[in-house]
Amino acid sequence: MRFLYSAFFADALLRRVLTYAVVLYGAEVLGKGAWSGVLYVCLVAPYLLSLYAGGIIDRVACRTVLQRTSILSILLMAGLTLCASHSTPLPWIVAFIVLCYGAVSAFAYPAFMTSVSEIFEPELVKRSTVVMNVLSLLSQVVGPVVVGVLRALVGWPEFFVATIVLALVQWIALRAVHQTHDNHTRAWGRPLASITPGMAEVLAYGRKHRTLPTLFLAVALFSALAIGPLEVLLPLFAAQTLALHPLAAGMFVATGGLGLVIGALGAIRIVERANTGLWTLGCAVAGSGAVVLMTTAPRPIAFALVLAGGALGGVFSSLSLAGVQAAATNRLRGRVLGIFSLVLGAPPALGGAAAGALSDSLGTPVAMRIMFGVVAIAFLVVGATRPALRQPLHQT
Repeated sequence: MRFLYSAFFADALLRRVLTYAVVLYGAEVLGKGAWSGVLYVCLVAPYLLSLYAGGIIDRVACRTVLQRTSILSILLMAGLTLCASHSTPLPWIVAFIVLCYGAVSAFAYPAFMTSVSEIFEPELVKRSTVVMNVLSLLSQVVGPVVVGVLRALVGWPEFFVATIVLALVQWIALRAVHQTHDNHTRAWGRPLASITPGMAEVLAYGRKHRTLPTLFLAVALFSALAIGPLEVLLPLFAAQTLALHPLAAGMFVATGGLGLVIGALGAIRIVERANTGLWTLGCAVAGSGAVVLMTTAPRPIAFALVLAGGALGGVFSSLSLAGVQAAATNRLRGRVLGIFSLVLGAPPALGGAAAGALSDSLGTPVAMRIMFGVVAIAFLVVGATRPALRQPLHQT
């Protein structure tokens, strides 16, 4: 398991470093917050492929999917290094390469999460899923710090060379998983030629188990209205509004990531004991309030509020993912997690693009107040109209 955890963390860290970097690259090199939004859209829009990826994962050994995507990651990071070293910025080529990496991630995330159910006994799946989510959120602490340190020391070409090293670490760890966990993976099968029959089966299952589509709705709203805007606006808020040094700005963003980890660790205790549906709803509303308050606070209070907002987001993230794992069956797990990856990864493209445009026209603090005011209202409405979100998330 330590090799699988290492590979998963390297993948999550690479995605976090790249997400933070393209926002800064758009603002610093290409000159506008709107460019930050455009590059962010290129990074996350390919999560639409997660639907097809889920069908592949249900038919093919997870280790095969993960190993092949890790090789593509190395090649794509090398291409990004070449683009960054060009004398004239090549935004559309950079966007294309980032788009390709997003496509790789669309396969990798659900494959990693599906592998959890192959290794652990059913009664341990929810808890082990939360542990994996803790590692994912830990990357949000380490990633901004890595970006801050590298940006303070080296230029963009050298920065992207470091991403190649990280991709190599992931590939090496996955080679060890192949050698150690061969007995836990499925045999080869024919990949789905079309996603339609597989998705129809999932939709039929969702009509009978309302918790699953309700969780998908909650995650999609949180992704579009909170995750996407925050990933674009928080680095800009730290660098422009708070006027922090690059290293201090990285530490500020990392403080939010630290909050995510704290919340995810707390969710390990909550997931089996409390009304997890109600906790999911409450954390979304309270977290949005913390972000709005942060925009009017002095620097020390802003650090405390970004930590608190991150902790609430970490609880939301872990409980919603654990609920989806619990509601899925082994037969449908790859496709269900493919949909989860879609609703988690693709909607931020909409919110990120809108946030970049609002930041240019109204300023970053005002954009944050608007976006997170909408988050609070949206979840209050969903909580009032969807009783399933207020209920415990039981194992199906």
